[in-house]
Amino acid sequence: MFFKEVIHYCGTELMLFSKDLKLNNDLSEKIWKLVEYILSHQTKILINVHLDIIVICSIYIVLKVYNIKPTFKDIILIYQNIPSHNAKRCEEIVLNIQLNKTTIIDITKFYNDIFLNAARNFVVQFQTNEVNPSI
Repeated sequence: MFFKEVIHYCGTELMLFSKDLKLNNDLSEKIWKLVEYILSHQTKILINVHLDIIVICSIYIVLKVYNIKPTFKDIILIYQNIPSHNAKRCEEIVLNIQLNKTTIIDITKFYNDIFLNAARNFVVQFQTNEVNPSI
């Protein structure tokens, strides 16, 4: 039951982002597959991390693979402006990821140091010969 609620929450968040970013179904599906992969196979990175962080990082990496620009900052601004979100709470979520009792990092550091390593092997399948492989 808990996992169903987690999946539902992440799916709802992704739908909101997809609408605001005007993502086509193919890109949304690829992002969704990555979110599912992280939730089921990379569970270590979920400890103390809000699910929105996983969705945001998944969106960013898939768009980066396809050389689609919004920047990380653009995606975070969209996140903060989703009507159902509290802007102050959103800011806390992206700026204060507590890895352990003494280490707090922001979303950019989480993406670069943790998420990228967890997602890289999965995302490689989305790459084609025309796409810049730098993720």
